[in-house]
Amino acid sequence: MDDYEEKVDIIVKDVINQVSSNSITDDDLNDIRSYLKKKIDEKSYSISELNNIIRDLKQNINKKNFNKKDIKNAAKQAKRNNAKKINTFNPLNDLSGLSTSQKIKVIF
Repeated sequence: MDDYEEKVDIIVKDVINQVSSNSITDDDLNDIRSYLKKKIDEKSYSISELNNIIRDLKQNINKKNFNKKDIKNAAKQAKRNNAKKINTFNPLNDLSGLSTSQKIKVIF
């Protein structure tokens, strides 16, 4: 598990602990973010990490009203998206235009 995934898990846990109703809105999520920012000294993540992960969660939730399960699913999707992004930065992932001998040279 990389650092991003760990931060997502920690922040999602903190967010879910602050959820008090069955139905949550973007405004509720913003209120939770504000609350967590006030408590940031007690947390193992930065305000920037909190903001980025809340943004990622919002991007992966396509509903006006959502619940804890939707937050968990959005977190899983954010982790998958991050893993895909990291893999696209790896030049060894796309060797499709190279001959077999060139591929071997690149790998070694």
